[in-house]
Amino acid sequence: GDVLQSFTRVGNLGIICVNNSQKVIIVDARTFKQIAEITSGTDYPRFSLGVSNDKAYITNGSFTGQVLVVNLKTFTVTKTINVGGGPEEMLMSNGKVFVANSGGFGTDNTISVINTTTDAEVSRITVADNPTEMERDAQGYLWVLCKGNVTYSPPTYAPERQSASKLVRINPSLNSIDRQIEIIPATEDYSAADNLAISGDGSKIFVCIDDKVYQMPMNATALPATPIITHLFYGLDVHPFTGEIWGLDAGNFNEAGKIIRY
Repeated sequence: GDVLQSFTRVGNLGIICVNNSQKVIIVDARTFKQIAEITSGTDYPRFSLGVSNDKAYITNGSFTGQVLVVNLKTFTVTKTINVGGGPEEMLMSNGKVFVANSGGFGTDNTISVINTTTDAEVSRITVADNPTEMERDAQGYLWVLCKGNVTYSPPTYAPERQSASKLVRINPSLNSIDRQIEIIPATEDYSAADNLAISGDGSKIFVCIDDKVYQMPMNATALPATPIITHLFYGLDVHPFTGEIWGLDAGNFNEAGKIIRY
């Protein structure tokens, strides 16, 4: 299908969310041969997370959001958990799964907390607007990239920032906000925050703002004044063992893309 949103490996399985084709493909991660196709409830699948060897969660929905509970033995959806709007990435900590409710094509500013034993939402944490990506640092705190809301005003429909972009740190034991760092203020000018990443040891946080990559320690209270890289990236990650930074350059979206390694 088209618009392959994400790939996640769970044991020897690969879970491929293909959102525009409204399906999830399961493959053998060693051979990449297809094992199963899931279409039940997958009207807009986004990201998956292995909860155990037998169970995975899949975020779904462009407005109203759900987390689909998938049995990895039968490859069937066994339960649907209602969460916030436009759920994106998930992260597991302390027997709970935290879901970033971005709003999708609407608006949201919450993190859903799911009990992985009962497969039920037990709490919802209010953060900043449009949370999308999450990482866990060496101390166990969860860092959430909240991109902020953007409007597109006629007649030109040029993007205008409506609310601030923030990095929000959550204490997963208390399900509460521990720290907030504003990285782009609310302004009529448009600037984009994207691509949250973390070093393998969990001590350094990375985030992209427009064409700049910033690195900061896990105990930071403000964004550094100077970026470590100046380049516009479509995606970014840090190698967990070598510390190399891998950036995805989409070019002009009509030419061949490339990977740049630092």
